[in-house]
Amino acid sequence: STSKSLALAGLRLGWIASRSPSFLRAIASARDYTAISVSQLDDQIASYALGPTVLPALLERNLDLARTNLALLTEFVEGKYGKVCSWVRPTAGTTALVQFRNLREGGEPVDDAAFVLDVLDKKNVLFMPAYTQTAMHRP
Repeated sequence: STSKSLALAGLRLGWIASRSPSFLRAIASARDYTAISVSQLDDQIASYALGPTVLPALLERNLDLARTNLALLTEFVEGKYGKVCSWVRPTAGTTALVQFRNLREGGEPVDDAAFVLDVLDKKNVLFMPAYTQTAMHRP
């Protein structure tokens, strides 16, 4: 997929690699039910972005953004808000799991679903609670 790795959101295409011919046939059959064809415009943009003159600069730009964002988040979690935050720092990607604690309630974790809705309502910023992305289940 090009949308996450290359920051080309909106391009709806991706690739599947497998050594299993039966798996590839099954995927191709399923694809026939979900898409008539790949957009020619999406295909052209992806081909351009993956070309040897564009890809290195695009990857470097995205890595620089990820490094900058990681530094900002590290300062937020470990510095200014270290008393109310803990986290699982990303090791190879851009996803971090941050937990907020309510010091007025003995340091108990805040209700993450309510918290993200409150942030969305007050700041118009959307992020997802960890339980939607992990094997964790809500109590």
